[in-house]
Amino acid sequence: MKPEVLVSVIIPVKNGDSWLDDTIPVILNQKIEGNIEIIAIDSGSTDNSLAILSKFNIPVISIRPEDFNHGLTRSLGVGLSNGKYIVMTVQD
Repeated sequence: MKPEVLVSVIIPVKNGDSWLDDTIPVILNQKIEGNIEIIAIDSGSTDNSLAILSKFNIPVISIRPEDFNHGLTRSLGVGLSNGKYIVMTVQD
C-alpha cells in the first residue's frame, strides 16, 4: 500500500540544474507529520535538470516549451498530485 501523501510540491522546471541540487533536499528534509511528494513539470530542459530530478527519484512530467503556461502548467501538477495540501514553488 502506498503511503498517504500530506503535501504535494509542484515545481515547474526549465534548465534549473544550478538550483535543483540545493532545492530538492531542502524540500525533502522538511519536518512534517506526513509524507511529501514532489512533482516536476519540465518544459524542455537542455541542461542536467532531468538527471538531477532522476537522482532524487522525482517524477517528471514533460511538456513542450511552447505549451508552458504559468497557470495551466501548475494546474496540470495539481491534477497529478496526491497530497491533502499543495505547495507551488519554482526551481530556484
